[in-house]
Amino acid sequence: RRARVEETLRDETRILEVLNRTGQALASTLDLNTLLQAITDAGTQLSGARFGAFFYNGVGEHGEVMQLYTLSGAAREDFAQLGAPRPTGLFNPTFH
Repeated sequence: RRARVEETLRDETRILEVLNRTGQALASTLDLNTLLQAITDAGTQLSGARFGAFFYNGVGEHGEVMQLYTLSGAAREDFAQLGAPRPTGLFNPTFH
């Protein structure tokens, strides 16, 4: 029982450390790419995933096409051959 309590405490401490680091990153910059990277990294760590990704396709305030993405746990080069996700059946809920 004690070992389980200690393990739970370690897990909760790890979560709080990730959230604290993420909060510090969010409070320290207004750079959108830096903010998105911090959030993607935190989500990947908190979920226990091997890697994570964030993709956003939109239109900027001046009508320009915006494509933002961040990766966590893998290099961009590893995903370069896949290209950007498109609103296919699989990704449709993400883009609409």
